[in-house]
Amino acid sequence: MGIFVRDYSIRGHELEGINLFDFILNTYEATRNRCNSTNIFVHYLPGTGKENKVQVVQPSHQETVPEMCSSWLPALEDCKDREVYEASMLLLFDPWRNLKKLKNGHDSFGKAFAEFEGRMSIQVRERIDHIQLGRDRLYQDSTTIF
Repeated sequence: MGIFVRDYSIRGHELEGINLFDFILNTYEATRNRCNSTNIFVHYLPGTGKENKVQVVQPSHQETVPEMCSSWLPALEDCKDREVYEASMLLLFDPWRNLKKLKNGHDSFGKAFAEFEGRMSIQVRERIDHIQLGRDRLYQDSTTIF
């Protein structure tokens, strides 16, 4: 996920309001002169070493299933430290450019996440709920004996 985080932090200004989850789901990197002219492509910020690369925005009818590498996202009830869950959800769903500012001026991830919950879209709320549901089903399936 590290490469996605770096590429996300240097995405072009046209993608300023996109969150990391949608960036991973709806864009991919391509060489600048090998892009299909019908696609929307966005240049990375200048001076980032990606002058010959662009981020291609996939058409809205393109269906993509995200693959979570290493392990599933944390569930709230599984986190000994609630802030790990809150930081993970902010990282994925609240647009940011600098990780050091992920708390949005708050002194804790809890306060930042509470503020974010108050302004998050219905789509983001549903995605967070689906992540939780997916974890619940995964856990339920792993405890079923055949």
